[in-house]
Order: sequence, then structure tokens, then C-alpha cells
Amino acid sequence: MDVNIISLKDSNRRAVCKSRLISKGYNPIFYDAFDSRNLNEVQLEHIFDFKLFRKTFNYKIDSGIIGCVLSHFNLYKSLLRCENNSKYYIIVEDDCIPLATSSELKNIIDKALISSFDILLLGYSKTDNTQYEVINKMNPFKKLYSSGKFDIGIRYKQSSCGAVAYVVSRSFLENITTSIKKPYYVADEWSFLEKRFKLLILHTSPLCFLEDYNGMPSSLEDGRVTNRSIKIRLPYFIRPIWRSIYSFYVRVMLHIKLIINNKI
Repeated sequence: MDVNIISLKDSNRRAVCKSRLISKGYNPIFYDAFDSRNLNEVQLEHIFDFKLFRKTFNYKIDSGIIGCVLSHFNLYKSLLRCENNSKYYIIVEDDCIPLATSSELKNIIDKALISSFDILLLGYSKTDNTQYEVINKMNPFKKLYSSGKFDIGIRYKQSSCGAVAYVVSRSFLENITTSIKKPYYVADEWSFLEKRFKLLILHTSPLCFLEDYNGMPSSLEDGRVTNRSIKIRLPYFIRPIWRSIYSFYVRVMLHIKLIINNKI
């Protein structure tokens, strides 16, 4: 099974990433990432729409974040030019750690195709077991299908959980590359993409891939700064109560969402 890997041309991560993927039965195919490390806004404005970005989102980004989205967007166009007229494509970043084997992922995708998904998120950035438990409590997961030890389903809401590993449909690639000529979003703005293109975004549980954020540290998250002047923090003794109330609320809302979308 082919896996398309976004990686800087001079990255020393490639050998490790290739070895990890081959050990799980994948066929790694590397695509050179767009190197924006030494570019400024003036040099990037002809390929990234800064004006529309600032109008749409309430945070600031640096050239590294822009290079990331341009790398993913350029790969989308490259995949459409390939002779392989596949219904879906697997995309990962070079700091991924595969947990699912190639055969397991193929079965997962086959199950997910029952829903004609647009995007299937396989991994989240900077997520360990403890963080994953928090995510499941605050942003609950509803199983739609099962494949072996993996479940496929939806979450209450989409979040900027990274683009470490995901599957995209060919129809999504055609849609986004024809509708957007100059990107103005961040690669993992899944909530924005879901609303902008009316997408069906599915998730796996447990995750099929992890990010090697300890062995291969990334500074990309430092390049995204939210424009907030005030941050309210609840007292420690109230936080567990608030989390329990919020968790109950989102589970009810997820149930309603599934009813509306005829998923249960």
C-alpha cells in the first residue's frame, strides 16, 4: 500500500520514516516539502493569500506554517496528476510513527468507504495516551464501523489536531484544488475545511499513527499564535466539575448530530 510522505528534501528524518513504514508493510513515496524557512511575507504573498487568511482566522502564523500548508496543497495537485486513478490517497508527515499495518489500514479504509468519506484522520499531533483520554472525554468519539481492533467514526467537532497522517478522497482533492487557487488556511484547519466544503470527516480509534514529537521535535506549533488578549482560567477545584458537565453536554450534542445526519 502506497503512503505519500511530505518531507523536506534535506531532512535526516527520511531514513527513519522509511524504515518505520516498511516494517509495517507500506510502500513509502517521498514528496519534497515546500521549504519556506528563509522566506518572508513579501516572497510568499504570490502563493499564499495573507489578506484572506487574516480575514478568516484569528491568529498569526509564520513562514514554517505556510510552508506546511503549501506542501500539503502541492501534494494534492501532484496526486491528481498521477496516472494512479485511486479513490483515496494516504498522506503522512515524516515524523509519523505507524501503529496500524498496511493490511489493517486497507481494511479500515474499505470500511470507511461505506460512508463515502472525504477525509479520514489517522493520527493527531503531540498526543500520548493521557492526552488521548482527555480528547475522548472533551470531544467524544462515536463508532460507526469496526475493523479488527480499530473503530471508525465521527467526533463531536473537528479540531486543529495536526496533519501527521490522514486519508483523502480523490473527489476532495479535485474539489479543493479547483476551488482554491491560492491557499489561505492552515493544513490542519479541519473545522474550516469541513464547513467550507461540506465534508464528511471520519476518525479512527485507537489512532493508527502517532507523531514522534519527542524524537523529532517540531517548532510548527510555535508558529501559530492566537490573537487573544484575555485568557480565563477556572480555579483548580472547579475544573473537574466543569469538564464533567462539558463532557456530558457534548455527548448529548453528538447524539443529536448523529440523529440529524441519519447515522443512528
